[in-house]
Amino acid sequence: MPKQHTVLIRADANSVIGAGHVSRCLALAQEIQDRGDHWIFAAAELGALKTRIAAEGLDVVEIPAKPGSLEDAEFTAGLYRDFKASWLVADGYCFGEVFQSALRAAKIRTLLLDDYGQLGVWHSQLVLDQNVDARKEHYSNVAPGTLLLLGSRYVLLRREFRKYRVWQRNIKGTARNLLVTFGGGDRSAMFNKVISALKLMPHNFFDAVLVVGPNAFDPNALNNSAADSGLQIRIETNATDMAALMSWADLAISAAGSTCWETCYLGLPALVFHVTSNQLKTAQSLHDAGAIRHLGGTNDAAPEVIASELMKLAKDSTERERMSQVGRKLIDVRGAERVADILLQPAIQLRPVVESDCRILWQWANDSEVRRQSFAQEVISWPAHQQWFQSQLADSETLIRIAEDERKDSIGVVRFKLTGTGAVVSISLAPEFRGRGLASSVLKCALEELLRTTSVREVSAFVKPENLASLRLFQGAGFICKEHTSVDGEATMHLVLQNSA
Repeated sequence: MPKQHTVLIRADANSVIGAGHVSRCLALAQEIQDRGDHWIFAAAELGALKTRIAAEGLDVVEIPAKPGSLEDAEFTAGLYRDFKASWLVADGYCFGEVFQSALRAAKIRTLLLDDYGQLGVWHSQLVLDQNVDARKEHYSNVAPGTLLLLGSRYVLLRREFRKYRVWQRNIKGTARNLLVTFGGGDRSAMFNKVISALKLMPHNFFDAVLVVGPNAFDPNALNNSAADSGLQIRIETNATDMAALMSWADLAISAAGSTCWETCYLGLPALVFHVTSNQLKTAQSLHDAGAIRHLGGTNDAAPEVIASELMKLAKDSTERERMSQVGRKLIDVRGAERVADILLQPAIQLRPVVESDCRILWQWANDSEVRRQSFAQEVISWPAHQQWFQSQLADSETLIRIAEDERKDSIGVVRFKLTGTGAVVSISLAPEFRGRGLASSVLKCALEELLRTTSVREVSAFVKPENLASLRLFQGAGFICKEHTSVDGEATMHLVLQNSA
């Protein structure tokens, strides 16, 4: 049985910073848990979210120190050692130089979550920025060897959203179901502005649900405001299935935090306000992409403006359809899976092919099972292989990577033939390394590198229908069958992987 991993997660939530840091960490924790591995949640403060985390089946460890301080780092490092963790995942803008330097000195393997380079310095093995236009330029001060995971293909969505993989939104002629949510902090003033806006519209034009964050100061006061309005307004506190509420809604008003990724994934058109300055770039990028309509900050949220924009979008089904389609194309539900693959994969490294690999590739290519599943099944002569090998090395449109284990043993090869924004992939493992479940990790590692370092947006694989092992491998990596075709006269399935970023 594979060795189980333990991942230590460090994030906080309160009425000021909201719940976004914890929410996306929870999505990653759920993916880790679903794989049979362990996670430990450590926090200096969570408020009412502590109950939500505990409901996942594990206790929360309290950090008795100021968030981001040296004492915080030392206590966190102690937890890492005590629980024999393999990774620390830290999410919060307070985890700066002091915190990171202490972890680096303690030799803690760390994934830092950030947004547009807020932290300013990164002494970690991994940095994750899930924003649509996250760029390397935001992270010019990373430590040597740090791997950047950038873009919306890494958006972390919780378990509740997975069941909507193939769900399709029905865009109504007029939007009537309205969802209002401003994240996990206290946003009473914004909710009251929305209630005032609804009063300016035709009576009960919307069936409205207001989702109040777990760390709101006084939910009862908002209940009273809703009741006094005389409108059809329902208050939800500590909602545990936002996906269901978003699938019910026709239109949303939200903050520009983690909720935006959820509305985009479910194709829910949204009017968005940034409630903190660090949400501004996220809101602008999604607005520019056409997935949301950014109406400014909280000071711009006059009830008259909200009412006017709501009515226009509610009646414009064409615009809502366009926004919905753009949002769904930006994000899939596999971000947590991709990040967990990197954290939990076996110790496999990829390196470029070199001259000395020529003979071992020839031996692998002439393995009886490889020849049987190949489209050209004849044994390959050594001179023919040498000629082919030299041509591949000289071809700038060909990428060949050798997979190695922690002992530097060569365990397999992955080859990509590039064609503009497309690529064709082939993979083969050494005979002695088959049957160990390594092919999936090798393929996913190679795909991550390809999609991270090139402009490729579509990867193809051509597999014989009777090659069930290869079909399972590629389908498990997210490939789908595009067509049934033929190669060299052999019946073939053309499988395709789309890069969602």
